[in-house]
Amino acid sequence: MVAVGVLGPLVVARDDGGAIVVERPAQRRLLSALCVRAGRTATREWLGSAIWGEESPVSARGSLQAHVSKLRAAIGRDVVVTDPHGYRLAESCDVDAARFEALFADARSAFLDDRYEMAEEAFSAALQLWRGDAFEEFADADFGTAEIARLAEIRLTCIESLHEVRLALGRDREGLSDLELLTRSHPYREHLWALRMVALYRAERQTEALECYRLIRGRLASELGVEPGLELRELHQAVLRHDPGLATSRYRPASPPTSPTSSPPTVGLARPAAPPHVRYAASGDAHLAYQVVGSGERVVLYLPSYLSHLEINWDWPPYARFLSGLADLGRLVIHDKRGMGLSDRVPWADRATRVVDVLAVLDEVGAGQVVVFGSSEGAGAAVDLAAEHPERVSGLVLFGAAPTLQRDDYPIGTPVERYELTIHQAYTAWGTGRSLERFAPSAATDPLARDWYGRLERHALSPAGLVGLMHEAKAIDYRDRLGDIRCPTLVTHRTDDIVPVAGARFIADAVPHSRLLELPGRDHLVFFGDVDAVLRATAEFAHEVAAYGPSR
Repeated sequence: MVAVGVLGPLVVARDDGGAIVVERPAQRRLLSALCVRAGRTATREWLGSAIWGEESPVSARGSLQAHVSKLRAAIGRDVVVTDPHGYRLAESCDVDAARFEALFADARSAFLDDRYEMAEEAFSAALQLWRGDAFEEFADADFGTAEIARLAEIRLTCIESLHEVRLALGRDREGLSDLELLTRSHPYREHLWALRMVALYRAERQTEALECYRLIRGRLASELGVEPGLELRELHQAVLRHDPGLATSRYRPASPPTSPTSSPPTVGLARPAAPPHVRYAASGDAHLAYQVVGSGERVVLYLPSYLSHLEINWDWPPYARFLSGLADLGRLVIHDKRGMGLSDRVPWADRATRVVDVLAVLDEVGAGQVVVFGSSEGAGAAVDLAAEHPERVSGLVLFGAAPTLQRDDYPIGTPVERYELTIHQAYTAWGTGRSLERFAPSAATDPLARDWYGRLERHALSPAGLVGLMHEAKAIDYRDRLGDIRCPTLVTHRTDDIVPVAGARFIADAVPHSRLLELPGRDHLVFFGDVDAVLRATAEFAHEVAAYGPSR
């Protein structure tokens, strides 16, 4: 067995502990890239981009084979396995990042079962695997950006969870200095502030606990224009009234999330330590915030549902998992539409301007043809782009889409009255995350999911902005564009979505080269529920598009 360490400088060792030297930079980069894809096949194209970037040699395939041969000679022929589409690490290869995640999952499970001593041991063992930053040698390389951010987030959540376990064990004072440093390093992470407040209160330092609340509330108000989340507000009241529950060892500031069905496990809620860089593209009178994640020749354009904030999107691990999965297919391009998130808060774009904005972002990143993934409200712009600019779209994926609301000639749509009621309910509870009750029922009772989604609501747009956006969307009707789409199209929809699946069937019937995939589930938001099922279908479709050839 060979062990590979990527949680710090790259190290390789035999099962007897003897070091294996991998000297050449290209082989070290190749091995690191394979570790990013541990448990999955890395395509030859993706590995070529990881090694050479956009300047792959003409003989890239032969050069890649040569590097693989040299790497096998250094670490063992059986460690790197050849698959039809590329290469992968053998299952016997022990990657410390995978071991870290397994230990974290065991610790979280023990914590949920109130087995605190076992949880503390597993959290501590997981953290001891870190020798520095993940993929430290290649922190600036595109191929590792999303994975570095994801692992950094899990590490921080592991640290946070260890402190939470120690509070549950009644060891209230030993982590106070560390919690102070953590809240300074991660000043927007509200759960860390909650843990610090509880520890201070139990140390009979109520005044300092209240001062913590004043500090975080002031920072959030002055820098972000928002109030603290429900967890901190309720804890503040509990401290003021000397709630007896604060003194019990079993008190937790918030319930940990339930584990999702897909991997990696739900790991908590916070800003990633290293989110993808945000850049800006000019389009008319607006500056549009965008991110590019991953590498490769293929470009995937993601047009999200009605809410987006490029930094907060990555704070929810299942959403980060979904975005990273799209980035696995090539260069992922995401942007906040005008009026939303980090883009200029100018008036909403009409349909024509929305397409112009999308093209401005694609031109800014030098993208030619793209595979477009349009989700919910974003599906309208995806359809318009594919219909009006077929030379720019090689494949189209729609998720949770409906061409319009209920009309006299379209009785299968969402009734206008129900749509307006949904707007009203969202408006009255804006910023609380209660919208998940309608848009993602599977997560509606998860306090961390609601807290994150409430934060996304508050940062993406204001309540008035929501009403304006949704009333603009109410007028959308792209049925007349469906027949003009000429690229291969995959229409995906969850069968019990609040948006009727009949709309997806209508789209699939109207688009010439399309097929329909109905998935089980109730969640309208793609980043809740079975995310992996959507990613698998999208990956298979993207490979088919590549085989189909350029769109005409």
